[in-house]
Amino acid sequence: MATLLVDGYRDGERFDLIVVDVQGVKLEASTAVRYELMREAAAKAGIRLIAREGWRSFARQNAIYESRRCKCGKPGGKHAANCVVAVKGPAAHPGHSGHQAGEAVDLSVGMTVADLAARRTTPAFEWLELHAGEYGFQRTVKVEPWHWQNTAIQEIRDA
Repeated sequence: MATLLVDGYRDGERFDLIVVDVQGVKLEASTAVRYELMREAAAKAGIRLIAREGWRSFARQNAIYESRRCKCGKPGGKHAANCVVAVKGPAAHPGHSGHQAGEAVDLSVGMTVADLAARRTTPAFEWLELHAGEYGFQRTVKVEPWHWQNTAIQEIRDA
């Protein structure tokens, strides 16, 4: 696995972060190990997990945040059907995303925000809902079925 030193962010504070490459996606080292273990277990159950995005630079997070700011004029209320927030889900402020700490991974689960709202699921999503916690992952953005974060890392930081 290739390693790289990047700028990480947590709670708005910059720190040096070492990420490793997993399936072409950069993840914090312990997150990468947990993800690989989870991916292997899913494969044994016939589920193929594909990482789509991990660590994000400040500039990338800012671009995503700006693209998802409410443009329908209804902040805090019901969004128009074409509102990017309603279609793609929210985005964390730059410096405050689990992606910027290398702890979040977006997985290809074959679902959209609308699928989740309509309670339409896929085998990959169902497997993750049942088993991701065994590997320290939780879905921390409840409207995004693809967003899974290594919440076990908090225990490591607190130790």
